[in-house]
Amino acid sequence: MRRAILPILLLTLFASCGRDIVYEETQDIDRYGWCIDSVKRFEFEIQDTNSFCNMSFLVRNTGDYDYQNLWFFVEFVKPDMTFTEDTVQLFLADDFGKWVGSGIGSIYSATYEYRDSIRFDQTGKYLINIRHGMRTDSLQGITDIGVQIKLCE
Repeated sequence: MRRAILPILLLTLFASCGRDIVYEETQDIDRYGWCIDSVKRFEFEIQDTNSFCNMSFLVRNTGDYDYQNLWFFVEFVKPDMTFTEDTVQLFLADDFGKWVGSGIGSIYSATYEYRDSIRFDQTGKYLINIRHGMRTDSLQGITDIGVQIKLCE
């Protein structure tokens, strides 16, 4: 009997993994660079206004990225079309130049918590617009940008 319980518990654990993700999308950045006027648009629908969630940004960069940090201008639009704007700084490398996150070859991936324990107060479609806020017209070395929303544990 005890031998049967362990596999069932493990199966249940692995089957439930990923169910806490409410929304996740990653978008490619043009290989010629991320133009300063190019907006990455993430649209998702929320039906549950009772649960608390964590919102994170996903960033992939190459080892050729010239900076330690990355600035975002974020516009968060609710279903009733009210919105907030935010400026966010993410650190892609530490003070010694070591890339944050995990890497395969010359590509590095990291997740950055943006907002924690938030509750969406309206049902309907939400929109997150992201553009880079670096002091260059075409940002090189960023390959992907994403948004992830997970239920709080």
